[in-house]
Amino acid sequence: TSPARTLPSSPTKKEASSETPSYSLCISSKKRFAMAPSFPKLRALLFVLSFFFLSTIIIEKTQIFPGGNEEKETFTVDKVNDPANEFDESPSKKVYPHGTISNISWCPSVSCKASTAQCQPCARRFLFIIASGRSGSTSLMHMVGKLPNVRIAGENNNALLAVQRLLEKLHTIKYLQKEIDNAWKHHAVTDESLSCLAQSVMKTINPKGVDEMDDDEEETILAFKTIRFVGDLWNTKGEDQWSDVTQAVDLIKTRFPCSRVIVNIRSNTTTLAQSRNSFKGFKTVTEDDLLDETRMLREVARQFGEQAYLLDSSEWTDPVLGVDKINGMIEWLGYKDCVFHQLIHDNWGDMVRDETSDSVELGQHCQLASVVQWEVEEETEQFLRLEEDS
Repeated sequence: TSPARTLPSSPTKKEASSETPSYSLCISSKKRFAMAPSFPKLRALLFVLSFFFLSTIIIEKTQIFPGGNEEKETFTVDKVNDPANEFDESPSKKVYPHGTISNISWCPSVSCKASTAQCQPCARRFLFIIASGRSGSTSLMHMVGKLPNVRIAGENNNALLAVQRLLEKLHTIKYLQKEIDNAWKHHAVTDESLSCLAQSVMKTINPKGVDEMDDDEEETILAFKTIRFVGDLWNTKGEDQWSDVTQAVDLIKTRFPCSRVIVNIRSNTTTLAQSRNSFKGFKTVTEDDLLDETRMLREVARQFGEQAYLLDSSEWTDPVLGVDKINGMIEWLGYKDCVFHQLIHDNWGDMVRDETSDSVELGQHCQLASVVQWEVEEETEQFLRLEEDS
């Protein structure tokens, strides 16, 4: 049998009053001991309060959809810092954390709360075409460039990697996100403002053309295509490269939250190797090299999830069925009444542009369809009314 457990003897009133910490200088020691809560009860009370506080946060941050246990993150509509409370009454111009209603439809799964006056990371839409070299990426770029509201730029020697290196350098600044007053003096730098720095770099290298000066910049989707996003992972030596696919994907997810990604591969690596090795601009590769590159691109698409659309040029370059693949991608982007009836085929046999591309049209009714306007307006107005009432 286990030895009998004995309870410690109760302290005398004199001992208790001398060992109990003082709760107030204005109360006698005897009264203080009587008023002090026991530690088990205090711990229980703190646990209940903490549980209630965390439950409140979770309820506000997530939405439980009926029919399953899945928790999905939802965007929060808040008023942006606007002291005068002057909102343009037109639905497409109201100030939301996503920038406009159009932005909500472009990146609906991203939680974009109202940011500081320094930056609103979700106020601008981006589109990235990440592709393998000699996979039809230039043809795809020009077809996407035909879409309304899209301003697309081509190769930029992997400027995204340069942005990543810049952000890493800035994070070496002492106490970056705190306000300090010494030799390193600066106001607090919010993380959101670094996102707008990254976006500003990409916007700078994709400027308006002369014929676009009157375009509404807020309605423009800034688009880029690159064949070096993954290439720097496998054919570049030294420090100037991504550490892995996840680092490259996270840069876009974090710094360009309201973005979509088209990943374009060429699954027929035999013909891809023949095409790649026939051009002086590419280093000689083996089919195994291209299998690795294709696997990386598929992994990029997987990590982006619903934010990405995977295209295979071995399929969409088919002269009969290929155009349907492109039209499916356009529909995924959110466009309606936009139909290609023929493909643009740049760099066919040589590095020249398809002269017929200027005549390719998508139809006079082609437009970017946002989410159902009245639903968003109704939900937003209801939220703002509740906010004003509170």
